[in-house]
Amino acid sequence: MTLPRIRTLRWTERHTAANIIATSLHPSSLAEWLIPDINHRHPVLAAVAEIWVEHALFFGEVHTTDDLTAVTIGLHRQRPLPPPTNYPQRLAAAANSYTQRFLTLDHILDTCRPTKLHHLTVLAIPPNSQHNLDQTMLRHYLTRIDRTDLPAWAEIPVRHRALFTRHGYHPHTDIHLPDGPALLGMHRPPHRQQTPTRNTNPQPKPTVTTPTDNHSQPRDSPFPPQTARGAPPMPALTASRVVGTLAVPGRPFQPGKCLIGVSFRQDTGLDPVGPDRTPRGGVRVPSDTQDQKPADL
Repeated sequence: MTLPRIRTLRWTERHTAANIIATSLHPSSLAEWLIPDINHRHPVLAAVAEIWVEHALFFGEVHTTDDLTAVTIGLHRQRPLPPPTNYPQRLAAAANSYTQRFLTLDHILDTCRPTKLHHLTVLAIPPNSQHNLDQTMLRHYLTRIDRTDLPAWAEIPVRHRALFTRHGYHPHTDIHLPDGPALLGMHRPPHRQQTPTRNTNPQPKPTVTTPTDNHSQPRDSPFPPQTARGAPPMPALTASRVVGTLAVPGRPFQPGKCLIGVSFRQDTGLDPVGPDRTPRGGVRVPSDTQDQKPADL
């Protein structure tokens, strides 16, 4: 079985998407409650659905199959959304004498719906569809919103409860329309809360201590030896006068590593060069630089 390719709906396809939604909703008890007259039902459903398809293209996402046989509409409700543009006027023109039923449905759904979530408003597939198309569309939708780590919400007919339960939704609210069918508000927690946490009891990291070894320091190093708790902070060094090449204590001499115009003195006052010009701490000073002035850095 070849699964259909699912993609984003194009703006020019919004009329087709509205007709898909109307065809899918037409035989339901909700559509019968909204528009009792069967002769008016499909055109009114398509006209009202087109308002919400346009709205979702700006404030959500609309996906369809390549052959335009199924549609999902999701709205990003991380914050309160405005209604569709000129909604009262457009709804009255689309629904005519059935406008009040649509307004009643909007009010009840808005009252029952939690906040800060991703709202699946439509899952429309052809009647008597084969190949589990409803499951394929729902899985594609959830794969996308799981990247946002947001909770999900959907109002569905009771007969679709098993499908949504298999995909992580839980019954949340029973929705009753006046003299109409019952709907079910389904809530799905964020994907991160559904994923089991691994390594819940991690092992503590081993404590690393520095061994006491006075021989690890050079014999003529001006720094005190390390202790079991680690080495003390390095004494501060200050610039004094022109020197030659700096050799780092405890490391082999590297020719070419020169610091021109700088020598170093610890804040203890110990000059790294003794009176007889023998190096202390690895600093070598040529004899012909004794009377030179410091170079500008």
